[in-house]
Amino acid sequence: MKQHVIEKDESLKLAEAAFLQASYRVIERARQTGTLIVISENGVIKELLPDEAEARLAQKRLNEA
Repeated sequence: MKQHVIEKDESLKLAEAAFLQASYRVIERARQTGTLIVISENGVIKELLPDEAEARLAQKRLNEA
C-alpha cells in the first residue's frame, strides 16, 4: 500500500511539472504572436496579457512553496 501512495505522489509531482512547463510555453507563444491568454477564473472568462499571466503563475508558485 505504501508503494502505491509513493507512486501516486510522484505522479502528481510529474503532472504538476508538466502543467507548469506547458503554461510557460503558452505564455511564450502569446508573446511571440501578440495575443492574449484566455482563462476561466471562478466561472468568469478573462483575457490576460502574457506578462500578467506570468506574474500570476509566479505568485501561485510562491504561495504553494
